[in-house]
Amino acid sequence: MNLFKWFWKRMFYTDLQLAQKADTPSYLLEELSLSSNRFVREAVASHSNTPVHILEKFSGDEDWFVKRNVAEHPNTPSHILEKLSEDEDWRLRDHVTIHPNTPLHILEKLSGDENWMVRTNVARNPNTPIRTLEKLSGDKDWFVKRNVAKNPNTPVHILEKLSQDDIEGIRYSVTFHPNTPLHILEKLSGDGHEDIRMRAKEELEKRVGTPTGIPYCEVNGFPLTSFQDTLEHIDTNAVESYLDPLVFEIYADLLKLSRGDV
Repeated sequence: MNLFKWFWKRMFYTDLQLAQKADTPSYLLEELSLSSNRFVREAVASHSNTPVHILEKFSGDEDWFVKRNVAEHPNTPSHILEKLSEDEDWRLRDHVTIHPNTPLHILEKLSGDENWMVRTNVARNPNTPIRTLEKLSGDKDWFVKRNVAKNPNTPVHILEKLSQDDIEGIRYSVTFHPNTPLHILEKLSGDGHEDIRMRAKEELEKRVGTPTGIPYCEVNGFPLTSFQDTLEHIDTNAVESYLDPLVFEIYADLLKLSRGDV
């Protein structure tokens, strides 16, 4: 550690400039954390070299921006995030919901927060447990439910519930989810809202390759399409009982064509 170098930097740089420099060592940041200048403390709170015990001290700072930077700091441990999750300012609680170190039990607690923005970010967090997503799928605020529909870990049974929601924006979001099964997309392709119908059909075409307007179905989760590489795996005797007679007739004909039987 070159103390002489830092002595000269202390002579020629302001406290704020030092707090903002990427190579400022932790012992100087600790000294700067005592500054009465809130801008210096804010810079220290976001510095990558700031020790955890300084972050803990800053979690109780009088300045909101200092505490916000602690809530955003990648090295902030879970016990400090837990403390910030109880702050009276909803904006700090909101920042806690998106931190990767936030424990699951804190996310579960914040899923019942009085502020809809906090609940929305819990619904969006990929670490949120499925039981919490299930609870939020019945939230009173539609924006929260829409973000449950966007969460990459939302399971099929929740997506199915959301696909029947009265709010168009929620049903629309379900059509984008990679976990949404084909039978739900097929149902939404007949939705009363034009944008939802078009989006569901677009997703069906993308997944199955079936041109819009041609019936398709799935059997036990296996999509039936007009592609030979799919049809050759279909046992018509085994699936006939699952299909609408008209749909079955169409696919039986397609199967024959693909095999050169006609």
